Amino acid sequence: MKAFSIAQATPPSLILGLEGLVTPDGAPTPLAKTATSLARELRKLSPLLLTLQPSADTAKWNENTRPTRSGGAMPPNAGSDFRLTAWTDPKGRDVLIIASLRPDRPVPIRIDKTGAAAWYDALTKKRIVPANESISFVLSPGNGRILVRGMPLNHQGKAP
Repeated sequence: MKAFSIAQATPPSLILGLEGLVTPDGAPTPLAKTATSLARELRKLSPLLLTLQPSADTAKWNENTRPTRSGGAMPPNAGSDFRLTAWTDPKGRDVLIIASLRPDRPVPIRIDKTGAAAWYDALTKKRIVPANESISFVLSPGNGRILVRGMPLNHQGKAP
């Protein structure tokens, strides 16, 4: 979801003022297409996102998350290739929102100390089972993941 990197890197004045979405004559700009795509994706995720509370564990999760490369793991947050924030849903489950800050290349990620419980990717709708209490995946350029510990959520952001 390339919109993740735009939302993470766009100055608040651009988001609030909607500058750059249309030309003076009202024609949409290339940014408008991306903003429309982001709005569609967020509409699907809004039932979950609107129920989240910030978690005090963001620092802990960042310490346990690192980009990887062929030679093994890199130091946590190496090169600031991604941004991770931790949240809690109304049932007390951990929710991790991870955004690539690299629109130019993929970012392989490994999250350690996840526990043995399965995670659910709210974007891809896939179940992720940790191996040795770690999960690994690749963020495609500019994309992100929303990972929920435990069972999948229904379309209203609630566990079935």
